[in-house]
Amino acid sequence: MVIAAHPDDVELCCAGTMARLAHAGHDLVLVHMTYGDKGGRDEPDVLARTRHQEAIDSAAMIGAVVDGRFCGDLELYPDDVTTKALADVWRKHDPSVVFTHRPDDYHPDHRITGELALAAGAQVAQSTPIWFMDTVGGVEFYPTDYVDVAATLDLKVEMLECHKSQMTWMAAARHASMPYMIRSAAGWRGLQSGMAAAEGFQPARAGDAWPFEDVTSLTFDKEAAR
Repeated sequence: MVIAAHPDDVELCCAGTMARLAHAGHDLVLVHMTYGDKGGRDEPDVLARTRHQEAIDSAAMIGAVVDGRFCGDLELYPDDVTTKALADVWRKHDPSVVFTHRPDDYHPDHRITGELALAAGAQVAQSTPIWFMDTVGGVEFYPTDYVDVAATLDLKVEMLECHKSQMTWMAAARHASMPYMIRSAAGWRGLQSGMAAAEGFQPARAGDAWPFEDVTSLTFDKEAAR
């Protein structure tokens, strides 16, 4: 299970690894904490519906389930109510491992998402491994473990391209190409790890050993993964 702040954070931060896990036969749940309703120029309710459908379309490419959607962007708080709501989602899906944001990420929604994931995990399943996924662009993130995503990088980009509203807004408001962002980040992580392209992770707690040693050695067939 991935617990992410916004509907496109999975694609930006860890979709290459999630594609490998899907191909290995793991069931995937992508939890989006917010609606993504302020990351654009449409009215919030319109944008929330658009981004939810984009997230569903992207998740379908790797057979993942979408859940969550607790509040609007920048309305997320590390309170008891939201912790309980996330804990309920955690119990429903009973994941074997959780990926989330670091609580010191650059974005407040990312930071609070990480805090909530740790708090919900402490309530529900203290032995479930929790791993922090990379930041957008790899800013101030120092991986301890890497996954080779050279074979899934094109699929990661295709998943990201389902988020058309966000790509359009980022190009206009930030002059940023999101596919370039994730390809360059994957290349940089690959350079660090001796791979052609990689995604980086950190354990959230002492003793959270990487649970998927087989993932990096898989041969990957993109069409079989769909």
